[in-house]
Amino acid sequence: MNWFAILLAALAAACAYLASPHQRLWQAARAHPTLLRWLALPFAATAVAVAAAAQGGWCGAFVAMSGAMAALVALPYLDAWLHRHRPTETRHAR
Repeated sequence: MNWFAILLAALAAACAYLASPHQRLWQAARAHPTLLRWLALPFAATAVAVAAAAQGGWCGAFVAMSGAMAALVALPYLDAWLHRHRPTETRHAR
């Protein structure tokens, strides 16, 4: 059950990350950022509920949120690594 809760928490984090305007992992996700933000909520709540059922309240909440935090740290690095050879446009402050 722990791995299932961590997977759900990572899915919630992925939805939140894909809703960001700065992500480049999945360009089609930029069309529906509000849907992705709302979809992250039931994934996160289910992850906490599953982990809390398996390990108890606070421990389950921390297990689920640690899974989400690990995904939120890893996703930008994955994004940068996948796009390391593509030139980016330069933005100049005005």
